Amino acid sequence: VRTFQALKSSFEKDEVVFLTPSPVESLLYPMHPWIYSCAPTWSEQFAVLADYIMENWKEERPPKLAFMIFDNPWGWEPAGTGGKYAKSIGMEILATEVVSVVPLDVTPNLLRLSARGADFVYIQNIQPGAMVILKDAGRLGLIDKIQFCGCWASTGEAMLKATGTLAEGYLFPRDMPTPDETEIPGVRMMTDIMMKYHGKVIWAGEYGSCKDPAIAYEAIKRAIEEVGYENLDGPALKKAMDSMKDLHIVTGVTITYNPEDHRGSDKAAVYQVRDGKVVPVSEWRVAPMLMP
Repeated sequence: VRTFQALKSSFEKDEVVFLTPSPVESLLYPMHPWIYSCAPTWSEQFAVLADYIMENWKEERPPKLAFMIFDNPWGWEPAGTGGKYAKSIGMEILATEVVSVVPLDVTPNLLRLSARGADFVYIQNIQPGAMVILKDAGRLGLIDKIQFCGCWASTGEAMLKATGTLAEGYLFPRDMPTPDETEIPGVRMMTDIMMKYHGKVIWAGEYGSCKDPAIAYEAIKRAIEEVGYENLDGPALKKAMDSMKDLHIVTGVTITYNPEDHRGSDKAAVYQVRDGKVVPVSEWRVAPMLMP
């Protein structure tokens, strides 16, 4: 992320379109004319989950939520901007717990959260970190006392296999369908390609941003149709990106760009682990635009 931030001025100077696979708010806000994404920011995706939690919260008191993150801009994003949003809709936000990318033991962190009465813990980490957190929570008897949640990067085949029943009930927002939703033509195409070249369907974060290639393909196709292959350049690609309105890409997500919003898609849905499977538990919702 820091590398991309350092290159922001170069994108404009060199007229290079940058399509980021990770919708980090520091890249998208304030909106940069040459940077595009394909999803709401990580904070905005968390906000969709926060709304879902509040809609389903039954007690009179506000729910207590804490973040467990690792110390980089991506880790802090939901805890900062997302935490402010959660507080604005009635949640009580507890102190953030910072752990390493792949922690060895998070017992002290979990005991602090338990002592503070956390109802929800949101994990902004990748799968190995989430594995350790859930395993330690299981050892401490906290799985049934705290509802664990996280970003979609914290969840996948590896995490589900490593944690088993400890992941049951885990909630997370997604900005794209899962590999199991093969009724969507683009998902079926992606899984067919995986079976052809890998012999199995791979479900991991690095295969999550399958929207980006479809958007890039469409931009290049439009630019070539407009100016020809010999004249294909950055400005032509930018014009093609800016022309995308309600574009139905193969994964079933609709992409639109305008001068004030380069997120591409503004929607996310809430998913949950049930009986070892990941299933949607909400409709696709418009994520609020949360500028830091």
